[in-house]
Amino acid sequence: MKRIAATALGAAVLTALTAFGAPAAQAADHDIVVVFSTEFQNLRVYEIPETTKCYSLPLGAHVLSNLTTKNVAIYADPFCFTLSLSVAPNSGSHVTPIAGSFRV
Repeated sequence: MKRIAATALGAAVLTALTAFGAPAAQAADHDIVVVFSTEFQNLRVYEIPETTKCYSLPLGAHVLSNLTTKNVAIYADPFCFTLSLSVAPNSGSHVTPIAGSFRV
Protein backbone atom coordinates (compact mmCIF):
# COMPACT_ATOMS: atom_id res chain seq x y z
CA MET A 1 0.00 0.00 0.00
CA LYS A 2 2.86 2.38 0.80
CA ARG A 3 4.38 1.72 -2.64
CA ILE A 4 1.12 2.59 -4.42
CA ALA A 5 0.76 5.82 -2.41
CA ALA A 6 4.38 6.80 -3.14
CA THR A 7 3.91 6.10 -6.86
CA ALA A 8 0.68 8.13 -6.97
CA LEU A 9 2.32 11.02 -5.11
CA GLY A 10 5.30 10.95 -7.49
CA ALA A 11 3.01 11.03 -10.51
CA ALA A 12 1.04 13.95 -9.05
CA VAL A 13 4.22 15.93 -8.38
CA LEU A 14 5.55 15.24 -11.88
CA THR A 15 2.24 16.35 -13.41
CA ALA A 16 2.23 19.55 -11.34
CA LEU A 17 5.81 20.38 -12.29
CA THR A 18 5.07 19.80 -15.96
CA ALA A 19 1.92 21.91 -15.86
CA PHE A 20 3.60 24.84 -14.10
CA GLY A 21 6.76 24.64 -16.23
CA ALA A 22 4.99 24.99 -19.57
CA PRO A 23 4.25 28.76 -19.49
CA ALA A 24 7.88 29.63 -18.73
CA ALA A 25 9.08 27.73 -21.79
CA GLN A 26 6.38 29.37 -23.89
CA ALA A 27 7.41 32.89 -22.80
CA ALA A 28 10.91 32.34 -24.22
CA ASP A 29 9.42 32.20 -27.75
CA HIS A 30 8.41 35.90 -27.60
CA ASP A 31 10.40 39.10 -27.42
CA ILE A 32 9.43 40.57 -24.06
CA VAL A 33 10.42 43.47 -21.85
CA VAL A 34 9.81 43.09 -18.12
CA VAL A 35 9.52 46.08 -15.76
CA PHE A 36 9.86 45.77 -11.99
CA SER A 37 8.39 48.59 -9.89
CA THR A 38 8.06 47.55 -6.23
CA GLU A 39 7.76 44.42 -4.15
CA PHE A 40 4.05 45.15 -3.77
CA GLN A 41 3.26 45.28 -7.51
CA ASN A 42 3.22 42.52 -10.10
CA LEU A 43 5.87 42.57 -12.80
CA ARG A 44 4.72 44.38 -15.93
CA VAL A 45 5.39 42.19 -18.97
CA TYR A 46 5.29 43.70 -22.46
CA GLU A 47 5.11 41.31 -25.43
CA ILE A 48 6.86 43.15 -28.22
CA PRO A 49 5.42 42.86 -31.74
CA GLU A 50 7.49 43.27 -34.88
CA THR A 51 6.44 46.90 -35.35
CA THR A 52 8.04 49.68 -33.34
CA LYS A 53 5.84 51.28 -30.69
CA CYS A 54 6.33 53.64 -27.76
CA TYR A 55 5.45 52.12 -24.36
CA SER A 56 4.94 54.26 -21.26
CA LEU A 57 6.67 52.96 -18.15
CA PRO A 58 4.44 52.51 -15.10
CA LEU A 59 4.82 55.07 -12.31
CA GLY A 60 7.36 53.83 -9.81
CA ALA A 61 9.23 51.73 -12.39
CA HIS A 62 12.59 50.66 -11.02
CA VAL A 63 14.24 48.05 -13.28
CA LEU A 64 13.75 47.23 -16.97
CA SER A 65 14.87 43.83 -18.30
CA ASN A 66 15.35 43.54 -22.06
CA LEU A 67 14.55 39.93 -23.06
CA THR A 68 14.50 40.70 -26.78
CA THR A 69 17.00 40.33 -29.59
CA LYS A 70 17.14 44.11 -30.17
CA ASN A 71 18.29 47.17 -28.24
CA VAL A 72 15.67 48.89 -26.08
CA ALA A 73 15.80 52.69 -26.03
CA ILE A 74 14.71 54.25 -22.73
CA TYR A 75 13.34 57.79 -22.77
CA ALA A 76 13.01 60.35 -19.95
CA ASP A 77 9.50 61.38 -21.03
CA PRO A 78 6.30 59.33 -21.59
CA PHE A 79 6.21 60.06 -25.35
CA CYS A 80 9.59 58.64 -26.53
CA PHE A 81 11.06 62.08 -27.35
CA THR A 82 14.02 62.52 -24.96
CA LEU A 83 16.45 59.60 -25.39
CA SER A 84 18.11 58.67 -22.14
CA LEU A 85 19.96 55.37 -22.67
CA SER A 86 19.99 52.10 -24.61
CA VAL A 87 19.76 48.61 -23.10
CA ALA A 88 21.40 45.73 -24.98
CA PRO A 89 19.56 42.44 -25.64
CA ASN A 90 19.35 40.11 -22.62
CA SER A 91 20.43 42.92 -20.30
CA GLY A 92 18.75 45.22 -17.81
CA SER A 93 18.95 48.71 -16.40
CA HIS A 94 17.62 50.81 -13.58
CA VAL A 95 15.08 53.38 -14.74
CA THR A 96 13.82 56.53 -13.07
CA PRO A 97 10.59 56.11 -11.09
CA ILE A 98 8.96 59.09 -12.80
CA ALA A 99 6.94 58.77 -16.00
CA GLY A 100 9.27 57.60 -18.77
CA SER A 101 8.94 55.34 -21.77
CA PHE A 102 10.77 52.84 -23.95
CA ARG A 103 10.87 51.69 -27.56
CA VAL A 104 12.26 48.50 -29.09
